[in-house]
Amino acid sequence: MDTSLAEEVQQTMATLAPNRFFFMSPYRSFTTSGCFARFDEPAVNGDSPDSPFQQKLAALFADAKRRASKIR
Repeated sequence: MDTSLAEEVQQTMATLAPNRFFFMSPYRSFTTSGCFARFDEPAVNGDSPDSPFQQKLAALFADAKRRASKIR
């Protein structure tokens, strides 16, 4: 799949590895590696801090941070 991360940057990948994640919206795009969790939540009203999407995302980041602090 050809994905334009920004006007001047382009990345080509046929598929993503299980530990990678790609997100693209009209406002921003990013790719990660070393994913700790995946979730399926509609991003309806996702810009609101009280939305289910933001709440779930915050909980997963907090969990990943907790796990990372135990590794050190």
